Amino acid sequence: MTRILIIEDNRNLATGLRNNLEIEGHEVDVASDGLNGLSLARSRAPGLIVLDLMLPAWMAIACCARFARTGSTHRSSFSARAAKKPTRSSAFNSARNDYVAKPFGLLELLARVEALLRRASGGRTKPKLAAPVTFGRVHVDPGTHMVTLSGEGQ
Repeated sequence: MTRILIIEDNRNLATGLRNNLEIEGHEVDVASDGLNGLSLARSRAPGLIVLDLMLPAWMAIACCARFARTGSTHRSSFSARAAKKPTRSSAFNSARNDYVAKPFGLLELLARVEALLRRASGGRTKPKLAAPVTFGRVHVDPGTHMVTLSGEGQ
């Protein structure tokens, strides 16, 4: 399980990302601006930071540079925002990892997060899936991608 820090000022987007990353088995912290994000990065030592490039208080690119200068232990950064190519280049140069433009597909973002985590660990970890869950007669097993209803495969 990896601790992930989301720094995103859109509360609904941050909540959705948090929920989905937790379903994937990660511990997730959320900050709504760069100042709080830097504080959480220092105190919680995330393995991955998901950043919005247009943040209140600080721009995410400045955040990345500050994380690097303060010796933050995060292994990777990930920046997201609709942007022109020069901004994307700045994001790559400061985050040194990945970039995806908003609006992005959730499955793509989750795949990129897992790829960054695998790359950071030298490919030694496999993604952890959420435990099987039962809702009444419905059983969902993320490991096998199976959903059953009262024991019948669907």
